[in-house]
Amino acid sequence: MNGSLGTGLGSGLGNVPGSGPAPETPGQTARRAAAAFAVVLAMSGGVLFFWEVRRIVLWVVVGVMLAMTLEPGVAWLTHRGLRRWQAASLLTLVVLIAVIGVIVGLAVPAVTQSRQLIHNLPGYARDMFKPESPLHPLDARFHITERIKTITPKDVLDVISGAHTSIIHVFTRMLSFLAALVTTFTFAVMMLIEGDRSWKAILRPLNERHRAHMGRLGSAIAKAVGGYVRGNLLISVIAAAAAYPALLVLHVPYPVPLALAVGVLDVVPLVGATLGAALCIVVALTQGWVIALILAGYFVVYQQVENNFIQIVVYSRTIAMSPLTVLVAALMGATLGGIVGVLIAIPVASALMIVAAEVLERREARAAGGGGAAAGASGGRAAAEATAETASGAGAAATAGGGDQADA
Repeated sequence: MNGSLGTGLGSGLGNVPGSGPAPETPGQTARRAAAAFAVVLAMSGGVLFFWEVRRIVLWVVVGVMLAMTLEPGVAWLTHRGLRRWQAASLLTLVVLIAVIGVIVGLAVPAVTQSRQLIHNLPGYARDMFKPESPLHPLDARFHITERIKTITPKDVLDVISGAHTSIIHVFTRMLSFLAALVTTFTFAVMMLIEGDRSWKAILRPLNERHRAHMGRLGSAIAKAVGGYVRGNLLISVIAAAAAYPALLVLHVPYPVPLALAVGVLDVVPLVGATLGAALCIVVALTQGWVIALILAGYFVVYQQVENNFIQIVVYSRTIAMSPLTVLVAALMGATLGGIVGVLIAIPVASALMIVAAEVLERREARAAGGGGAAAGASGGRAAAEATAETASGAGAAATAGGGDQADA
């Protein structure tokens, strides 16, 4: 009785309004504020550290993407009997020699024709903005011809390398570029040699189910990123190869640098191909409006073929992204790393989308499994209750039957 009374009083007092948890002491509040400040400070330090080493991070990301691009070739050579380090070194050396050969083979005509284009630019401007030309009102208002006359090849080089920079600064930038190139290729070779072994070492502590899941996820990311890079480079080569004969047939001056510009700009997503075509059309205007219109029609037809056939065939094994996602990723990449950031932003966004899709799929599967388990448990409880009720009814009937026999 006393226990029941005490329990009732305790429960009644526990339900009194305002009897919540005790307020925090000043020491607890200070510790909580210090912990929050430490978290914010650590996050700010991490962001600042990443910003300071962003160039190195960019080199590492480019090296990883290069390794993913060359991985199918390394696997093919490995299956042919070569060791992995031999296959990785051989393939990287072949790619490096090919790149140097292309640069050396195209550098002389590209530089020569580029200097001629810059030197003849004022004459082309006079032909484009002559009095009987539809563009003459623009020249009369903005004095474009007079401004172009003052441009020299040295001015263009100053714009490219940085205006009014010293020789030491230019030399330092060249050394930085060479260091980035060597670092990227070295990291790519190391990733090709040790990447598979390191990935297996990272997955080894996981249990079998998580190890298999992470292995599938890594393979999907590598396939998507490598496929995108190889496809993008292939499409750029096709664009340059398609532009060069058209420029030759139409007798557009300086076809080599213009074709190279089309190939390089085609790497940039969404707007690169249009910019390259516009540059060629502007130069073609020096040969007349008819030549320029024919070249414009050619580029329109080619871009339709590229967008609706070549890209679909080449990118068939990579993840598809909406144009808005591509644009946002390209802008963020340009902000962080310039033109190189633009080139790597799309593969990185593709990898993040694969990870996000995998996480959502696992969450939905877990939710579906939890719902099924709950339904199974509810059904089991209902069946148990029905069995208990049946047994109770049978026991009552048996008792009643025994009582009737006793009365008889």
